[in-house]
Amino acid sequence: MENQSKSKRTSISVPRSLADRLENRKSPRQPWSGVIEELLDEVEE
Repeated sequence: MENQSKSKRTSISVPRSLADRLENRKSPRQPWSGVIEELLDEVEE
């Protein structure tokens, strides 16, 4: 089970920088940025 969460973290490390970019732009035309935030929240838990 620990291996699974480890790979999950690695796969999420890529969109993390992408989410940071969207946050800096604060572009309302990117509704999927909220989806990335939700994914990050799940990983933070």
